Amino acid sequence: MFFASELSKCRKVKLLFGVLLSISLFFIFFVFPLLWIFKAPIPKTDIDLVKEYVYYRLNFTPSTVKSAYFNSLQYIYPLYDETVKDEILFIKNNSIYQMFIVSEVVKEVRNPLYKVYGTLVRFKCKSTCEKLKEGKVKFFVKNVEGKFLLEGLNW
Repeated sequence: MFFASELSKCRKVKLLFGVLLSISLFFIFFVFPLLWIFKAPIPKTDIDLVKEYVYYRLNFTPSTVKSAYFNSLQYIYPLYDETVKDEILFIKNNSIYQMFIVSEVVKEVRNPLYKVYGTLVRFKCKSTCEKLKEGKVKFFVKNVEGKFLLEGLNW
């Protein structure tokens, strides 16, 4: 024999359970997937990787020049360290600072080449600072095995 008050308690518990279940299912199937979609990173394109490589390679100070020449996107061919060793020493000894601002990156018809346009500023600071070069430049970046190589810097 059941009393009406016991059936009423059971209905209230079932209602509370149903409300909590529906709210949690709403969050699981709608809110969390939307949050995941909107927070997912946008994949990098080839142009983005070239811009990142150029930023790392052409912006340096005397203390960061070694990391500029040996960054993670740099293609390091055999004897690369011997090739750039004198240039790195020259930059450190003469306290040369360089900054490059990318204005445009164009993918060439030939697949692994990219034309990069921008403004390059180079100056030397020993006792006083003097500007060595400033101007618009164009150069090529070659894609080699998923890494990049700077070629043909034109002032």
